[in-house]
Amino acid sequence: MKAPTPIQLMNLPTLDRRVELLSVDLTPDEWANRATAAALLSHEARQLEALLKEHARDAKAEIRLVLAEAAKASAAVRERAEPRPVEVLVVADLERGEAVEVRSDTGAAIARRALTEAEGARARQRALDFPLG
Repeated sequence: MKAPTPIQLMNLPTLDRRVELLSVDLTPDEWANRATAAALLSHEARQLEALLKEHARDAKAEIRLVLAEAAKASAAVRERAEPRPVEVLVVADLERGEAVEVRSDTGAAIARRALTEAEGARARQRALDFPLG
């Protein structure tokens, strides 16, 4: 027995009716419209990819900055101290012949070195001009 033709099939009793997505041939106008849409959408996708890459670079740079700030804050917490600008005085210790770098906030010596001849002479002159005693 031969298979029924499409027209014959349509004339058989219907048991159920539903809608499915099935392939349908495009008309020439539909084909042209889809081709244009595909080209435009592909171009838009490439533009969005480029934008995404740019934003990703910006975000990565921002993340690096935030992580650097977090590291500084963590170090301050860990050390219970942080770098800050502090005035440093260089004073002459004539007894020892040294130039001493002193923190103005705490008075602690942070470095020592030998006085140059010019520094020694200048310090002795200041001591004569402004006696401490």
